[in-house]
Amino acid sequence: MTSSKIPAFSSFSILVIFALGCVIGVTLLPLLSVQLSSSRSYASLTVYCGMGETSAQVTEVQLTNPLERALSRLKGIEYLSSSSGKGNCEIKISLDKWTDPELFRFEAAVLLRQIYPKLPHTASFPQIYLNRPDNNRSSASLIGYTLSGPGDLGEITRIAEDQMRPLLASIPGIDHLDVIGNPQYRITVRTDQAQLLSAGITLAQLEQSIRTGLAFYDSGTLTDQNGRQLTLTLKGGLEKYRDLLSFPVISKSGRIFSLSKVAEVNYEEQPRVSWHRINGQEQVIFSVYAQGHINVLRLSYEVTKLMERASRTLPPGFRLLQIYDNTVLIKEELNRIYLRTFLSVIILLGFIAFITRNSRYLLIVISSLAVNLMISVIFYYIFDIGIHLYSLAGITISLGLVVDNSIIIIEDLRHTGRNRVFAAILAGTFTALGALSVVFLLGQVDRVNLLDFALAIIINLLVSLPVSWVFIPAMLDMFPVVVSKKRALKRRRWLVRGVCFYRDQLRLMLRFRKSILVLFILAFGLPFYLLPRVIDGDSRWASLYNAVFGSDFYDQYLREPLNKCTGGVLYLFVKDMGTNFNANRDEREEQTRLFVNIQLPEGSSASQTNSIALELEKYLSDFKELDVFTSNVSIGRAHLEITFKKHVRPSFPYHLKHLIESHVTLSGGADFQVYGIGQGFNNAINGEHYDATVSLKGYNYGKLEELALQVRDTLLKYPRVRNILISSRGRYEDSPSREFIVRLHDPTYLVLYGATRGDLRTAFQDISESRNLLGYLPVDSVNDNASVWLTYNDRQVSPIWTFMNQSNSVNDSVVFRLKDVSGVESLKTGRGIVRENQQYVLNVHYQFIGTEDLNQLMQRRFIPLIKNELPIGYAIYNPNTYAAWNNDDNTHFWLIVLVFFIVYIISAILLESLFKPIAVVLIIPFSFIGVFLIFHILGLGLDKGGYAALLMVSALVTNSALYVVNDLNIFNSQKKLLPINLYVRAFLAKATPIIITTISAVLSLLPFMISGEDQGFWFTLSAGTIGGLLFSLLGTWLLLPLLLIPNVKIKEEHIRKGGEHYG
Repeated sequence: MTSSKIPAFSSFSILVIFALGCVIGVTLLPLLSVQLSSSRSYASLTVYCGMGETSAQVTEVQLTNPLERALSRLKGIEYLSSSSGKGNCEIKISLDKWTDPELFRFEAAVLLRQIYPKLPHTASFPQIYLNRPDNNRSSASLIGYTLSGPGDLGEITRIAEDQMRPLLASIPGIDHLDVIGNPQYRITVRTDQAQLLSAGITLAQLEQSIRTGLAFYDSGTLTDQNGRQLTLTLKGGLEKYRDLLSFPVISKSGRIFSLSKVAEVNYEEQPRVSWHRINGQEQVIFSVYAQGHINVLRLSYEVTKLMERASRTLPPGFRLLQIYDNTVLIKEELNRIYLRTFLSVIILLGFIAFITRNSRYLLIVISSLAVNLMISVIFYYIFDIGIHLYSLAGITISLGLVVDNSIIIIEDLRHTGRNRVFAAILAGTFTALGALSVVFLLGQVDRVNLLDFALAIIINLLVSLPVSWVFIPAMLDMFPVVVSKKRALKRRRWLVRGVCFYRDQLRLMLRFRKSILVLFILAFGLPFYLLPRVIDGDSRWASLYNAVFGSDFYDQYLREPLNKCTGGVLYLFVKDMGTNFNANRDEREEQTRLFVNIQLPEGSSASQTNSIALELEKYLSDFKELDVFTSNVSIGRAHLEITFKKHVRPSFPYHLKHLIESHVTLSGGADFQVYGIGQGFNNAINGEHYDATVSLKGYNYGKLEELALQVRDTLLKYPRVRNILISSRGRYEDSPSREFIVRLHDPTYLVLYGATRGDLRTAFQDISESRNLLGYLPVDSVNDNASVWLTYNDRQVSPIWTFMNQSNSVNDSVVFRLKDVSGVESLKTGRGIVRENQQYVLNVHYQFIGTEDLNQLMQRRFIPLIKNELPIGYAIYNPNTYAAWNNDDNTHFWLIVLVFFIVYIISAILLESLFKPIAVVLIIPFSFIGVFLIFHILGLGLDKGGYAALLMVSALVTNSALYVVNDLNIFNSQKKLLPINLYVRAFLAKATPIIITTISAVLSLLPFMISGEDQGFWFTLSAGTIGGLLFSLLGTWLLLPLLLIPNVKIKEEHIRKGGEHYG
């Protein structure tokens, strides 16, 4: 037997070169990152910043605007949006496909560092984060510890900062460390309107005086006797906390008071607005966060060992306890994947050994598989592909492809002595690469998740080409696999019988070619179910269409039966998608968790929220089956996350959910949501549902609010519209709040009173509550600076009636009541201010009494009327028409069509034909029948695993057709046979390797269906791919000959002669 190898190298030299590549791959294997999900980032970033207790309007003007203006100057931004809330802002940046997110983050960080000194002194330093698939910062920490001991929380926190933080900082791979639990203290200057009026001092004067005392002024430079320049800094006079008590304040009349005469000055614990507890206990908690592209299993091991040593060096009475380790789930999931992969390989190799019964054959297959994987590791390292759920899926799937290529090449070399099938392997590999290349065109969310999946398969397939072309022939040369004469004779007898049987079958099928093709088309399905019920318009065709397909008779008696008869499995699949779409969450198998959300009415305090959360935590503490339950409490909101011990009985989480629902039903004053398992529970009775939205955009927020009110007034004229909400958020994103808007009756009233709008604003400030951060001041008892806050009218806010009716001094000579010059209106609004690409956005949500068609009709008439009256630079639109129903979903299906086109082009180039590639491409939709059918039988939805299964079926099923077509071309050039005999010879020549490779691929996927649908991504991927592969065999057997054999008359004597030619 002659083997195909490169003449310049001997077989031994080739094997040594590949062995060297394997050694390099084994060396690089420990350097690959190990994660549960991909560490790649999306092409987007998020910037967070805060500035104390300020309103959304002040935050937007003083904080969000400067940040947004600075960031918008950077190149590569495709979309920019911002959201300003009470004392915080969030800016989201989407980048174009040519911009590197890491480089953009670096440029943005440098820019933010430059503009930070220009921001208000109360602003925190802006934090910028790359958005990643697992970027939930509340659960992204790697490992967490609690530190407890004698003393208060402040002393425990100092030990954590002084001893734990330096130790952890020495470990490479740690991103940052969060320490939670240290109580915060501040200096409070508390005063009210009565005190300031009696002293003759305004709030603005008092605030300016204290700011001046806390400030430092650069007064230039001086030159000393040595010629050195020294900076001259002038201090405001306040150097420590006790100086505030005697700090002088001057009134309008010139009298000088000490600050203690007009205000109460205290150093006190800062009022708590948030709590974080674990198992109902408030402790000092420090959480370790890992960097991206890091082997988190190794990092967790290093942190655990370091903390064990550190716990032995703590002062007496202190205890360090690990409360969670998120790598435990990663280890368990990866171990399951490794076990299934091992079982897959064992089953695959066992099947090959059973079929071939040749140890050398099995040795060559195992060697080619090991060489392929080890050399692929080199490229995993070069292209930064980590080990995680999706990349392991790609590696596992590619094992079957690599073994298939090995079997095909070995069988060809064994029986022909020539490597003539490599062209078909090359064609199959490139069609698979073309099918997988559409992953690069997906939306960024799915692209990041499936990119490593596709890259792993692409790398393994490309590496398999030199392995098939060079390594396997060299192995066959060193370890020949001889075909026994007895088995060859037996095989020949089976082939002769197969020729007769298959030829007779094809003769029968070719007589009814058109009928069988129509049957196959109906089995796949015709999309009659997508026809609209009615067509708008008055044309003749529209009237005829509506009379037929829009009639009551067709709807009641014909539509559903016709859809079932003509829709095939495609109709079943699309129908199931309505209920099962994304039903099986595919990201990963997670630990069973139960979540409880608590929502208090607007105006509730943080302490009220905390008391309700504490009551629920006390109830949960009685259950010994719980592992950890964490609580995060803020103003008006609380979130509890409950995890269970490993070996708890499966029914207990459902039982506990029922008990919690019964418990919270008896708790008044709050709305509870309980979810995570089973059907979600919500006892909210004051929730309001809005049916429709009209959106407004513009560059001036004040003007946009006026236009929104005009839209509201116009909508209220329609009798079907009620309960309108003006909000910057979507109608499901935020709970509404109420605001009081004061409007001037007539600006000329102010002129009559001799007052200005500034005087009116000062009057509002004098009778309202406020808290302002003035600066920082050292305290004797602690080393750190304490913040200085000016609190005015603390908890002394008057009712709105008093606010409007009491007498207010606007200036020295004018006193009037606000109701004389203005009116007040209570308005339901959303929270926060939102901008998109520098334009403010306001949504007018409303309830519509009637059908959606009537609502759309009203909007089509209403929106153009408003649009004609809008000023230049403002827009009104229906947001539902601006965004597709789901752009990613539409893209998914169009990309499957693109796969067909790519496979056709590649097949046409390699087969040098325009007709034969059509037959190859049609095997794909025929194989989809198996995918859709198994999805329907098992009740699966089209999640990421389902979509990956469609891509894999598109990449795999064309191989069988390409092998047959390749032999068809070879035999056609050698002998002149009748078309039917030619196809029979080509099919039977490749029938054995096709069946072996398909069955081996199916068997290799079976272990990944262990545990059923709970495995999510793995189960859907395996089930869909198995269904497609099995139907690809039917397609090659039944459909392919109907497409490739020309329609010619077959005479009996020619058939007989053709049979004699086969050999």
